[in-house]
Amino acid sequence: MVKKKSPSVQVTKSNTTAKGANQDVFVQQNVKMFILYKQHKRKVNIFISILVFCLVCFAAYSSFSTYENNKAVEILAFASNLAAFDKVYSEYSGTKEAPLALYQMINLEYIDSDYKKASEDCITFLKSFSQHYMAPYVKNILGYCYESQGESEKAAILFKEISEQKEPLDLIPRALTNYGRCLDEIGKQQEAEKAYEKLIQNYPDTFWAEQAEGLLVSMQTNSEKNK
Repeated sequence: MVKKKSPSVQVTKSNTTAKGANQDVFVQQNVKMFILYKQHKRKVNIFISILVFCLVCFAAYSSFSTYENNKAVEILAFASNLAAFDKVYSEYSGTKEAPLALYQMINLEYIDSDYKKASEDCITFLKSFSQHYMAPYVKNILGYCYESQGESEKAAILFKEISEQKEPLDLIPRALTNYGRCLDEIGKQQEAEKAYEKLIQNYPDTFWAEQAEGLLVSMQTNSEKNK
């Protein structure tokens, strides 16, 4: 028997304050579980501990799935996760958990379309943890935030910087695609074409190269029509 999936729900910031009292309890439970886990698993890779923390939060959310008002429950879980990571980041600011907690906050803020707050936290991350292995990924999210706010020129600068790095290898072709798209958005079609061509040449067997080929064909077709 196929289990039906619950309909996805759009989380909005305006609704996240509706369950204040319940949210505080939920946050305290999440933080308590995280601290206990940290005390008993100090030698476990920090990234894995954060991942486990996320799974704990998800498990807690799943326990509410039988509630009639599923939308309110999902909003509560989303807001509680964000608040929990914020608390971890604040209380463990001098530990290895801090940058990973901040990274998770940035992801949640971006998903919630809070591009301004996500941008601010990205800048904080890049200033405080510039040498962290997640810094390039944070810079990539910052580029998305700028682009989403109509600042494609600023986004293009960031995507170009990422594309010129030697690592992480999985991020470079994606950054080239983003760079080409932003160049096209600000009217620099010739430079955008060069970015796509570079991507196709240097990373031919990637998903991003396939995307670049489609974008390049579309640009060239539009160029021919405008002649």
